[in-house]
Amino acid sequence: MTFKSKSLFSAAAALGAMFLLVVALARAQSSATSQATPPRLYRPYGKKAPEVYKNIQVLKDIDSTELIPTMQYMAESLGVGCDFCHVRSGSDKDEKEMKIKARKMILMTWEINKNHFDGREAVSCTVCHRGAELPVFYPAIPEEGGRRVPAAAAQPPANLPTADQILDKYLQAVGGAAAVRRISTRIEKGTFISGDSKLPYEVYARAPDKRVAITHQPDGDIISVFNGTSGWLEITAPSPPGRDLIPSETAAAKLDADLKFALDARQILQGLSVLPPEKIDGKEMYVVSGKPENMRHVRLYFDEQTGLLTRVLRYTEVPLGFTPVRVDYADYRDVDGVKIPFRRTQARPSGRSIVQIDTVQQNVPIDESKFNRSPAAQGRGQ
Repeated sequence: MTFKSKSLFSAAAALGAMFLLVVALARAQSSATSQATPPRLYRPYGKKAPEVYKNIQVLKDIDSTELIPTMQYMAESLGVGCDFCHVRSGSDKDEKEMKIKARKMILMTWEINKNHFDGREAVSCTVCHRGAELPVFYPAIPEEGGRRVPAAAAQPPANLPTADQILDKYLQAVGGAAAVRRISTRIEKGTFISGDSKLPYEVYARAPDKRVAITHQPDGDIISVFNGTSGWLEITAPSPPGRDLIPSETAAAKLDADLKFALDARQILQGLSVLPPEKIDGKEMYVVSGKPENMRHVRLYFDEQTGLLTRVLRYTEVPLGFTPVRVDYADYRDVDGVKIPFRRTQARPSGRSIVQIDTVQQNVPIDESKFNRSPAAQGRGQ
């Protein structure tokens, strides 16, 4: 989702970083299931979870591609790792009490929502746990001298610019409409940084909406692709498998792939509105909210002084709830008359990662095959 001059999220930081975090969780789990399920390159869209994974007793109706993101959501909601519920001994059986308890908790939330909220997703793992293994069941005591005051609904100041004015300033800040229209392709090369790990990273994008991000690991590549219609993740290492993107990930990938987002924002984001200003690192930010297709509302933070996009807040939805994903953009540099963020930081409940871009080439040929599925990833959305 990197967004620079032209693409709201066209950095692979957002989606690419998310994929690496998902893969890390999946690999932690794969050691517990590798003997029962041979490694595959790809999980096909359209197969239910029990058709692909072993011992699925509750999440029987979700697509197989949704299982790993759903596991990640539960882990982030409780602030735990995969081994909180799963064993690492190569068994897919119910050898841990917490795995059995997790099934009961899922059924409980479903029943509460069905019987008390007309089936709406009102109660989820996060509602009670909020990043803790055990829910807090008593009120918090304020710090000394502190006093709880009911929060008043925030109202935007009367003199705020309109969403159109903020987006117009953003377009001018990145170089203007003419400069944005001239960009037909972009190749970025840099480094993906997560903790002490630093991995080579590449992005290939072609207007209007094709993009592939590749992270080179010692044991294989992680490749995220959006071909203009559908998105998928391929992993060339022995495990875990790749998969089609779930709907909210596909919607995010579509945003990432838009090289001309600064021009297209009004068409992509429905119901644009201006929210109360906020500060990031002491700088005042205009905040614009809008809803892309198949996604919850996203929030875009623009520097009041420069007009440049500084932050995007969006959500990944899974069958049990949704997870926030925050992407910060910095180190803007001019390339062919267009300003591009060379540093993109993604944060989510499970951790954060950085993409630092070193070189950018624009309007150079990109082979169409880069946006095609490999034979092992033949599935939905050809």
